[in-house]
Amino acid sequence: MNTDRLVIRDLTKTFGTVTAVNQINMSIPQGKLYSFLGPSGCGKTTTLRMIAGLETPSSGQIIVDGRVLSDSKEVVLPEKRNMGMVFQSYAVWPHMSVWDNVAYGLKLKKMERSRIEKKVAEMLELVGLYHLRERFPTQLSGGQQQRVALARALANEPSILLLDEPLSNLDAKLRETMRFEIRSLQQRLGITAVYVTHSQDEALAVSDVIVIMRDGVILQAGSPEEVYSHPNSSFVAGFIGLANSFPARVVGAEGDAYVVELENGLQIRAAKHGKQWKTGEEVVLVIRPENISFDDWRNPGVVPNELKVKVERVSFTGSIVDYFLRIPRLSESLRCQTTPPTRFAEGQEATCYFAPEVCILTKE
Repeated sequence: MNTDRLVIRDLTKTFGTVTAVNQINMSIPQGKLYSFLGPSGCGKTTTLRMIAGLETPSSGQIIVDGRVLSDSKEVVLPEKRNMGMVFQSYAVWPHMSVWDNVAYGLKLKKMERSRIEKKVAEMLELVGLYHLRERFPTQLSGGQQQRVALARALANEPSILLLDEPLSNLDAKLRETMRFEIRSLQQRLGITAVYVTHSQDEALAVSDVIVIMRDGVILQAGSPEEVYSHPNSSFVAGFIGLANSFPARVVGAEGDAYVVELENGLQIRAAKHGKQWKTGEEVVLVIRPENISFDDWRNPGVVPNELKVKVERVSFTGSIVDYFLRIPRLSESLRCQTTPPTRFAEGQEATCYFAPEVCILTKE
């Protein structure tokens, strides 16, 4: 039995000579949250707008529950798609109370008054705003307004919830709180959701699957841990979290690890991770800053990579100490993140260690 709620086939959108979305394919199962992540202009918002029916595809299909909503022959109107949308700007009506904002879509459907009252109360309880039901948007904080928008979108029991950078107008502390609230709501309701964001932290926190886009195409799609730990390109590695990336060349293999050589002649052992590289092949070596340690190596079963470095810069940010390290005869710095206290000052020499297992070999 097919459990895919949303299917996208060869979806393309052009604006004049510019291809904003280029033949993307995706199947989203019922009850999962997929986030589309990428730099500005990558095509993520255009994709969301085509799913919503706010943009007409140049070609390809959008299918929900087996029903074709967009293809070369027909485009179903947004109001006929049974989708809920939460916008970056909240888009709540300032002249309506919280209650009336949430009830608006239900009234348009000419639902019975008793059912409307029950549904609105249920949604406001769900987002924790029932006690503020008589207030107007101007009397609410940004986070409360976004909860109103979320309740309004969910009140119509949409088949798919669409969220277009819903937290970007909130301050940092509130963004962190709201992303966990959105994820909790989505899981409790079991609703299928598509979430567009430019924030890596948001994507990692809320997603079942992260879809990384650039120049209108999908570069990689996978679970947050998969995309973070096993990026398929240096762009993906650098876009989702922090990454040290060094051009390298494969010079051989030792057991379950490849040996790669950096531009200064330094050789690093990197786990194979099931990949096949040929001797002489140009690759990019990726190491996450948190996987580098200054501590003496205590795992006798693993031979680490060991580097002599000089501390260029140190930044204390509360829960993290950020070190920028200089490797002799190498143009790029090596970034290392540890927990406090600060152990080295700028100008000091140190030795750092990292296991072959945390070294990722990929292409540009």
